[in-house]
Amino acid sequence: MDRKIFVALVIILLAGARQSSTVEPEFGRPSESLWRAGLEQWVGANLFDPETSPFSFVYDGVVSRGVGKNWEISRTEKELEHGAQHQLVYRHRKTGLEVRCQATVYKKHPAVEWVLGFKNTSLKTTPILSEIQALATRFKSPGDLYSLHYASGVHEGVSAKAGDFGPRKQTLEAGSTIQFSPLHGRPSWGESLPFFNLDLARRGVIVGIGWTGQWHAKFARDSESVSVEAGMEGCHLKLYPGEEIRTPRILLLFWKGHRVHGQNLFRRIVLDHYHPHKDGKPITMPFLTSSAAVYQEAFNATESNQVEFAQKFANLGVEYLWLDVGWHDASGGHTHLGPIDRKRFPGGFRSLSAKLKKLGMGLLVWAAPEFLGGSSWIEREFPELFLTLKDKNVDPEHPLFRILNFGDKNALGLITDNVATMVEEEGLGIYRQDGPIGANLEYPQKHPLQWWRDADKPDRRGVTEIRYVEGLYSFWDELRRRNPDLVIDLCGGGATRIDLEAMSRGVYLWRSDHNHPGFEPDGHQSMTYGVSSWVPSTGTASGYPDRYSFRSSMNNGIALAWNPYQPEISQRWPLAFPVEQKPPHKLKKVPRKTVDGVERVGYMVSEPFPWERARELIAEFRRIRHFFYGDFYPLTPYSLTKDSWIAYQFHREDLGQGIILAFRRSESEVKTGRLKLWGLSPDLRYELHFEDHGRKQLFDARELAEGFELTLEKRQSSRLISYRELK
Repeated sequence: MDRKIFVALVIILLAGARQSSTVEPEFGRPSESLWRAGLEQWVGANLFDPETSPFSFVYDGVVSRGVGKNWEISRTEKELEHGAQHQLVYRHRKTGLEVRCQATVYKKHPAVEWVLGFKNTSLKTTPILSEIQALATRFKSPGDLYSLHYASGVHEGVSAKAGDFGPRKQTLEAGSTIQFSPLHGRPSWGESLPFFNLDLARRGVIVGIGWTGQWHAKFARDSESVSVEAGMEGCHLKLYPGEEIRTPRILLLFWKGHRVHGQNLFRRIVLDHYHPHKDGKPITMPFLTSSAAVYQEAFNATESNQVEFAQKFANLGVEYLWLDVGWHDASGGHTHLGPIDRKRFPGGFRSLSAKLKKLGMGLLVWAAPEFLGGSSWIEREFPELFLTLKDKNVDPEHPLFRILNFGDKNALGLITDNVATMVEEEGLGIYRQDGPIGANLEYPQKHPLQWWRDADKPDRRGVTEIRYVEGLYSFWDELRRRNPDLVIDLCGGGATRIDLEAMSRGVYLWRSDHNHPGFEPDGHQSMTYGVSSWVPSTGTASGYPDRYSFRSSMNNGIALAWNPYQPEISQRWPLAFPVEQKPPHKLKKVPRKTVDGVERVGYMVSEPFPWERARELIAEFRRIRHFFYGDFYPLTPYSLTKDSWIAYQFHREDLGQGIILAFRRSESEVKTGRLKLWGLSPDLRYELHFEDHGRKQLFDARELAEGFELTLEKRQSSRLISYRELK
């Protein structure tokens, strides 16, 4: 039996509450050889066999699922540090169309990934190439059972929902078909993230898509198996001589045992290969503070008040100051590109960055390079570099309906040089890319999908999107090449650009606008529960140093939207939840208007800022943040209701340690639960540290597998438990 066992954590809620439906724990976990068996079998039968190649397309009216006698075939192989790279080239004998499949079979992970490229090597325009499926293959379940697990996408800006990132499951019955695609060309806006776990009864495969545009996926079951297709939606194009295009990146990860094995294998490969790295290791999510709630985003920010604000948090170990929208000089009109308002920042950001550096902090600056606001110098001088709509009812000159065409080489060169130079000269540590405009655009179509499609000719459908997406990758890569220490934060009214390609270049410091402003803790818990099976770390903010809400927002990184000047200076963002006040101070109910325009109940504090509690919570976060990059295991059923508990575990198998976070919500009648812990070596003892009470207790692994009781006397309360194995 393997030394470690799979951590599947279950909680049975007691005290008369309904018992949750759970899977009983099982000691042990499949060996690496069992995981790789499915990978090697599939690769041998599909990737290297031209008759069953795992992709398809229609070329000159002929469906190519696998290649036949009309194609010349060659294959090369190269050993890399992390796996074997295979280059498979198929060349059409008559027209010179070349199809290249560059695939990597990973060593450390039971996974294979590839990207297709299509190039016209002839001197003539090709026939029409369409219906490109970067993935087209089949999987068979030995038990004739098929289910599909995925997570809800995030909904942009004002359309954000409580259930963003929530876990989803559909059963594939014989004859059924399930299809997915995102909204408006944002890969994680809509019904699903671009990741799927196809459960084939105690074994399965996870499909990951890397395309920061309009991908699609289709799962169709017949009487014998499930066919899986994925690619970019809507391609129908010819290629000019010498022209080439690429497809979405495809990842297949094979697992065996319990489904959650697969989810954690996916987390691990994401950290190793689809997450920004520095010095060969995954970067840590930033720890930030923001004055946005005090200074109207950054519209009332100045160099002096930002330095003063940062000084309040510097000795707490905060790593960055967050400067959001509003730093621009808008005297000549609204612009998201700059210049910097020199009246408020006389030394530019270079002076601010230098002063922050002395405090041990860096600077995050917000920008929206695709939607430039209407009065930027690029819009004035180069209007031809922007995409507009064909709709005659829309004014093409209106700035809300113009986006910079990242697929145009001149536009890409201008914006890349401008931003890269600003990052270097102004000393920026994090470049926060927001936009383009989403759900708050008063038009049925939102940026950028319809703009891409309106720019295409009938025989070149999909080209604008392909070039634009390639331009985004070039932009992000060049920013990091010129500024190697730069962190890119990808936002778009929330984390609407989660996919394998984007997440390998940036992080997500603000995952959803749901119920904002207010920092509603139960929603943060549910989002962490849902997204953590797929993305190792996503960020959000804490609105107050309250233990329950702060723990609800914690991850590998966090942003503090705290007001150190209270109550003398009140912040603009009331809390969405009540917090205790030190007597004689009282909490005040006030109206709270959220981004969706709804007026809700809010709470304003009146006590002096609780620095002692703030220091305790930050010390706790800094002590445990590394656990959030471990394996993730849900302890309770997913829930959005206020009458429930929710709990989850992060386990570092390499350290033999982990943490458990449990929350009793505000309307829960349940005081006691039983946690059954796995992820333990069956013959070892473990020390559990109940951090809220300072109590430590020893258990045998098998005792913990049977469960221990946890009591939360108060509603809206939490517990943090850390544990370690004893040799």
